[in-house]
Amino acid sequence: MNTKTAKTKLCWSCEGRVATDVENCPFCGVYLSPQPLQPGKGDPIVPPYTAERDKHPKDKKAPTPPYQPKEKDPPVQTQPEDKKIPLKSISTKEVLTPLLSLLSGAVFLLFGLLLLLFSDQSGYFTLKWSSEFWPGYIILSAALLFYGWRTLNQLPED
Repeated sequence: MNTKTAKTKLCWSCEGRVATDVENCPFCGVYLSPQPLQPGKGDPIVPPYTAERDKHPKDKKAPTPPYQPKEKDPPVQTQPEDKKIPLKSISTKEVLTPLLSLLSGAVFLLFGLLLLLFSDQSGYFTLKWSSEFWPGYIILSAALLFYGWRTLNQLPED
């Protein structure tokens, strides 16, 4: 009995044994990717040619850049200056006065607008604040905002 066994491969879908030259599985019909060729014939993915640079990698030099820096002027070396700038100490009053003015001015502005917009027909806000003082709150807030902004801009920067 001289039986020759054909080469088979395993189907990835149904795990059936299929001949290597078949592209579709006869059991489930799924496409089977082609197997690489015999060792002497090469791989179907690798191109049959080789790049020119692979033949002589040491013979080629790097191309020169199209723009060369001018070497007329030698680089100037600057030494870092160790000048100490005296820091002017700012007192707490100089910082807190404009910030508190801005904060209180913004609060009074919002409160005055709140009274103006949300007071009822009789002139009272829901929390029983009289709305007849809204101009005073807005004027006070404008003055405080102006003073705070002006004094904050006059502070020296670091």
